[in-house]
Amino acid sequence: MSKVKRNLIPAKIQTISTTDIKKMIENEKIIFYAVSILFAVILAFANKGNDDIAGMHIDGDISSYWKQAVEMYSTWSSRTIINFVVFIFTGSPQILWAVYMGVSMFILLNAISMLFVDKNKKECNNFIACMVMLYPFSDLCTAGWIATSTTYFCPTAFGIMSLVPIKKILRKEIFKWWEYITYTICLIYGANNEQMMLVILACYAMLMLYFIKSKKLNLYALILFFLAVGSCIFTLACPGNSAREYSNIISWFPTYGMLNMIDKIDLGYSTTLHWLLFQNHLFVIVICVLFAIFIWKKYNSMLFRTISVIPVFITVLWGTLKDIVASLFSSIGNLANDIPYYGLVTVENRGDIGVFVQFLVMGMTVLLICVEIMLLEKESQDFFVHCNYSEPTLFKDEIRVA
Repeated sequence: MSKVKRNLIPAKIQTISTTDIKKMIENEKIIFYAVSILFAVILAFANKGNDDIAGMHIDGDISSYWKQAVEMYSTWSSRTIINFVVFIFTGSPQILWAVYMGVSMFILLNAISMLFVDKNKKECNNFIACMVMLYPFSDLCTAGWIATSTTYFCPTAFGIMSLVPIKKILRKEIFKWWEYITYTICLIYGANNEQMMLVILACYAMLMLYFIKSKKLNLYALILFFLAVGSCIFTLACPGNSAREYSNIISWFPTYGMLNMIDKIDLGYSTTLHWLLFQNHLFVIVICVLFAIFIWKKYNSMLFRTISVIPVFITVLWGTLKDIVASLFSSIGNLANDIPYYGLVTVENRGDIGVFVQFLVMGMTVLLICVEIMLLEKESQDFFVHCNYSEPTLFKDEIRVA
């Protein structure tokens, strides 16, 4: 009987199913699907908190969500579209938000691949997925998982996708009719976040400068540029942003108004670089290590090789091992001390050589990383392949904004 039943299954069906599985495994985007699904499944079990159940949660329907988001333009925020989406997901079953996060993750991964990968796509995509998953996603729950991730992560993903037309236009690739719609939606949504809006506007402004210099013009690029400019005007003209800034300053930094421009630059510079270099972020360490490996592989120059290992040395010694270093060599360990409330340079420590050294080390490390990027720039595709085979207040919002 068993033999008869086996014979009842057509050989063609067996062959097709095996072929389909093979094709699926060999698909260059299979890693993107896997990571996005895993991301969604994990977030489906995340605990709601803070703005998820209070500040950004209202009872009502779609029309009331939109009405509230529009009203907040005058009282709290220019992120009208983003807030509307946040209201939808805080008022819906969590599984819907988890699915949306999975979709956003896929869009992010796919956008990075479309922007930077032309050959060896499967290997490069594997590398991109691994690097994105190294990001400390726990930073996306500071004001509640739904509120924070939908405000920052999702617009970033869509915003990066909105940059893909620049590459397609420069390469004179043909757009499908639906791509005009999707890329436009991505830009409008992504640019509703202030940080992403600046990135989008800068990129399209450079594209316009290129067109002016080459005496060329692309109508769709011009439309996207004006949409980015419109988003910038929409944000700058928002009375709610000023109201929110004033409220947040009173709550989180009441003496902020006493800082001059130099103090503010120092505060932004020192807190951002301290977070990147001295807080043991695996993502940053792995990037520094990979850069060093491929600088050594590509160049025999001892100067270039020395440059490549310094960022690794800094991030590991004063990041991962900073407690051990501080206990053995207190003066050296102080290099990774927390940034004071008013910035690295204050009235109390002005003239302190230790502060000068910390300021210099952070700036030098970032500069050396930029030099490494330039050294590897011409072989970025090979860099991805080799990696795969070798294996909004200053203190309250600095992590998720970064």
